[in-house]
Amino acid sequence: MLRAYLLFRMELLFLLLLPVFSSRLKAEIIPLVNPYTLKKGDKLKVRVLFMGRPLSGTEVFWSYPGKGETFAGTVITGEYGDALIPISYVLNG
Repeated sequence: MLRAYLLFRMELLFLLLLPVFSSRLKAEIIPLVNPYTLKKGDKLKVRVLFMGRPLSGTEVFWSYPGKGETFAGTVITGEYGDALIPISYVLNG
């Protein structure tokens, strides 16, 4: 099973996912909402693609600064490669 690992600081995550860069990648994790409008307690909706097609049944892991190698959470993508990542950590917020 292909696993998508998402380790991020909020500012870095969206620099890595800009469409101009992601269009060259085989695997992509694309935010479907404006991440800068989210607050603690909201959910970030993302779509996982592999070679431009939705990837269902894929585990998406994420972490936050200071957690080291420990993952903060994991979700499985749905039929269209969509996943909801709960925001429990916000920089400067």
